[in-house]
Amino acid sequence: MEPVEMQESPPHSVVDPDSADFCTSILSKFSASAQEHHHHLCAAVGAMSQELKEQNFPLTPVTYFGATCSSLDRLVSEPTRPATS
Repeated sequence: MEPVEMQESPPHSVVDPDSADFCTSILSKFSASAQEHHHHLCAAVGAMSQELKEQNFPLTPVTYFGATCSSLDRLVSEPTRPATS
């Protein structure tokens, strides 16, 4: 088995500790990026933020983590559908 190269972690947090909203922190950090995966991240976090606001949940990193876990659990639990062409 080959060793896995690990990237060094960033010297500072991606999340602004002074921000009341996790979504705002992520969008301010990644929305101007030219990388496609950053745009996907912003879209996913933005959609989660809207849903959490509608349900009156606090917009904290822990709430986003819980929402992510819940979404992944639902995806894994869904029966697989046959591919259509």
